[in-house]
Amino acid sequence: MNWQEFAQQDPELAALGQERLDRHGLVTVATLRKNGWPRISPVEPLFFNRQLYLGMLWRSQKALDLLRDPRCCVHNAVSDRMVTDGESRSTGGPWT
Repeated sequence: MNWQEFAQQDPELAALGQERLDRHGLVTVATLRKNGWPRISPVEPLFFNRQLYLGMLWRSQKALDLLRDPRCCVHNAVSDRMVTDGESRSTGGPWT
């Protein structure tokens, strides 16, 4: 992604985005599998020469997804609060 073009259109949002990506060093990226289903994977973002790069292993499933279909969604789910408890239960579906 050409981060410089994004920053020219919305400097405030680009600055906030870059600060968060630099601070946490991890994002999730959504790609599309061959069958059209989404694949969610953690990746390391890197800013270099006014571009945003997503670090991943060559020939990984997410890399192959992007070679086949370059569309993706990058998400940085960062929160300053820590969640320490929760609850989970089985729905009894065939996948459990």
